[in-house]
Amino acid sequence: MLGRGGEARPVAEDLLTASPTDVEMLILAATARADGGDPAAALEALERARQAAPARGDVLKQIGDVARSIGDFESAMESYRHAVTLDPDFAVVRYHLATILEMKGFNVEAERELSLALDSVPTYTEAALALASLRRRLQRHPESLGLLVELLQRDPYNLDALTSLGETLFESGRRQDASVAFSRVLRFDPEHVGALYFEGVLAAEQHRYREAIERWRRVVDLEPASEYARRARRDTRTAADLQRIFAAREPAA
Repeated sequence: MLGRGGEARPVAEDLLTASPTDVEMLILAATARADGGDPAAALEALERARQAAPARGDVLKQIGDVARSIGDFESAMESYRHAVTLDPDFAVVRYHLATILEMKGFNVEAERELSLALDSVPTYTEAALALASLRRRLQRHPESLGLLVELLQRDPYNLDALTSLGETLFESGRRQDASVAFSRVLRFDPEHVGALYFEGVLAAEQHRYREAIERWRRVVDLEPASEYARRARRDTRTAADLQRIFAAREPAA
């Protein structure tokens, strides 16, 4: 539970040796193996658990989780789908299944799984954010806004939801409202990369390129491997080019 799978594994293996057919011990050993960086051994234990308890959706979920972690998305989808046939209200499985479906471009199926996850657990924040993002990407901004407003009514200090709201407002052409949302995020968390990125975008739209580049460099410094950092690097190059062009056009003093 502390994320120290390597340390947990020897104890888990001892427990499994003492009870080699116990499903709970197989799941525990699989968790320790996966967290310790041995997905093949984790899947071996989980397959034994699945054979011993074929009707347990949590075993299938864990098989899907390990498969997803090693990039075997087809096997992950198969396991997740099997899990929700056993337990239709297994919301977290529907959420993980939806993320893979969306990644593969199956947007209709992804939306269905996220909607079903929220039907089962209406307060499931991650599913609501994912569904709002998907609908925004599909240019269905009013539906995205509705989800986010409902989420923020329950949890007004959810900064990821507030950032997503700002992004949806931005893409809807409501720049001033978007700016207010991003400013509010940064009041609570001055290092929130999503809000920093979009503040840079808003600055660049007003030809405040130096300010925009400062925001984007901060994003890259804070989370260099994030999607926001990738976009910030791209936009920084464009802004730097535009900054030079505008500077060249300025009349000499």
